[in-house]
Amino acid sequence: MSMVITLSGFNGLRNLVIEGFLWTDPDFKIVRNNERDFQLDSNLRKSLSSLKNMEFLYGAIENDIIVVKGDNFAVAKLRGVDWTYFRFPNREFPLIFGTKPQNNGEAICGASVGSALNLKENGFNRIVLYFPGKVGRTLFAEEAFTSRSFEITGVMAGEQESSGTLLLAPIDDAWEIFNSEPGQYSFLGVYVSPEADSKNIKNDIQSLLPKEFIVLDRMEQQKDVYRILRIEKLAVFIILAFIAIVASFILFGAGSLIMLEKQRSAAILLAMGFSSIRIRWVFFWWMLFVTLSGAIPGILFAVVLCYTHQKFNLISLDIAPDSPPFPVSVELMDLLNVFSILLIIAILIAGIRILGFKSQIRFFQTFKT
Repeated sequence: MSMVITLSGFNGLRNLVIEGFLWTDPDFKIVRNNERDFQLDSNLRKSLSSLKNMEFLYGAIENDIIVVKGDNFAVAKLRGVDWTYFRFPNREFPLIFGTKPQNNGEAICGASVGSALNLKENGFNRIVLYFPGKVGRTLFAEEAFTSRSFEITGVMAGEQESSGTLLLAPIDDAWEIFNSEPGQYSFLGVYVSPEADSKNIKNDIQSLLPKEFIVLDRMEQQKDVYRILRIEKLAVFIILAFIAIVASFILFGAGSLIMLEKQRSAAILLAMGFSSIRIRWVFFWWMLFVTLSGAIPGILFAVVLCYTHQKFNLISLDIAPDSPPFPVSVELMDLLNVFSILLIIAILIAGIRILGFKSQIRFFQTFKT
């Protein structure tokens, strides 16, 4: 039971982390593998936009910047995006307050930047962005930076590094502050319909692109995060499995007592004509049943408890009354893995104990003859 609950809680926390990337990362990202930025051919863009199950395609350019508001400052990532990104009807932004940009010179920022700059709802939220883009000797530090003033129209939820330190602005403003040519992109973002097959659409996109371009799905865009989450889950499972193995010694001791108690029953079965192999199999299946009779109800109870928590919010993330419930996600593969490790332990316990019971059966056979 504890293994299922622990793994389900870990799955919930993992999903909570991943949700922070869902609205900042597109379904597919098209990047150039030999140069950072690139110019997009108009015919290629039309071909990509005409693909089946394509919802919308947008271009983006991004770079690290310094954001200043009064005496407050923060290091952030400015991502300039096409107006398609802001104006697509089904595109929703998890805004804490405010609205999406409607004109050039407006932007929305992540929660970490908003907190560092002390941005307030209905307050004066004009900021200045500095980008170290100028080359050459200068007398003053300000001359080494390209600056641009923005009005923050909204603050987005999310404390992850990829979303909390992000600024989203129209791409025209980003081209200006980065001293880039119009039509220059760092990547192309692709959103597809929910019913689209990810593998097929990825292959279709890749077939239209030149060789120097690659297509990244969501897992490949955040491969380090996904790898760390998988390693952490594997480590948790190994630790819990080791605890289960240690606890199995109690079952082994209980099995030994049962064997001592059932010696008379074994002698009776032997006298009735049962072979020694058949007697050992009877006790093997009996010990296996006793071991799994506690494991299977424990797994089922853990599943019921997790779903009850999801519905009635038994444990919250915070002490606040309106705090969301602790995230829990029961996965079928976890249930199969837990049952498999418990089944292996049960087979080993029953098998080892039956091997020890073999000598006792030989004694009864000698006594019978």
